[in-house]
Amino acid sequence: MAITDREHVTAVLFYLALAVFLYFVFLMVQPFLVPLGWAAVLVIVFHPVHAQLERRFGPSRAAGLSTAVVTIIVVVPLLVVMTAFVREAVVATSDVQRAIAEGRLAGAERAWD
Repeated sequence: MAITDREHVTAVLFYLALAVFLYFVFLMVQPFLVPLGWAAVLVIVFHPVHAQLERRFGPSRAAGLSTAVVTIIVVVPLLVVMTAFVREAVVATSDVQRAIAEGRLAGAERAWD
């Protein structure tokens, strides 16, 4: 059975449209790929803990406890790091203001004029 030119063009157009569609789907999903990757890492790391909690407390309580534990393990260090960054930013801002007041950054002041 020979493929006609019309069938060939139809197949090419179909695959072209499919490729464009898949590209647009990729563009929509792309922002979520990194968070999904980190979620997969957390699942792999904390699955043994969850399995142990599930045997001990049952599935519902284990799910709640697992969520709370992972949240605490992720959020608390993030808050500590953010607090350190804010403190450093406050110190840096006061140092720059003092340097400007003392005239040590005269070149920077001329750049703004």
